[in-house]
Amino acid sequence: MTNVVKHRPPKNRKPLVGEVRACSEWLRQEMEAVQPRMVVALGEAAGTLLQGRKVKLAVEHGQGRMVEGRMVVEMYHPAASMHNPNLWPVLCEDFRKLKRVRVKDEKVDYRIITADEAASKVQSEYTAARRPMVLI
Repeated sequence: MTNVVKHRPPKNRKPLVGEVRACSEWLRQEMEAVQPRMVVALGEAAGTLLQGRKVKLAVEHGQGRMVEGRMVVEMYHPAASMHNPNLWPVLCEDFRKLKRVRVKDEKVDYRIITADEAASKVQSEYTAARRPMVLI
């Protein structure tokens, strides 16, 4: 899991274009190091950066597209559901749909785990040299 910008914008607003641009090289290096087969872009800023075009989440959420050899799935950022509670069921359904997304006719094997489970599995995940899904 990583972020498009490496700082929290004032008052938790959406990142400005210049902020995204300033941090994009770090994200590119992270993606190169991890080599994920699937990337879940949480929020408009992440989707727009990865797609190289303005993303319209109201239309494109939950859909996957191949971008530079990776499956990119745009979803609402979870924080959006705090401002608009009607988005919570949409977000939950999009996460459920991820299990059905295929990358190059291959099912991406993943499951959502708690932070405690993740911490205990970090070492085994790295030693297994898997190419994980990345949430941005």
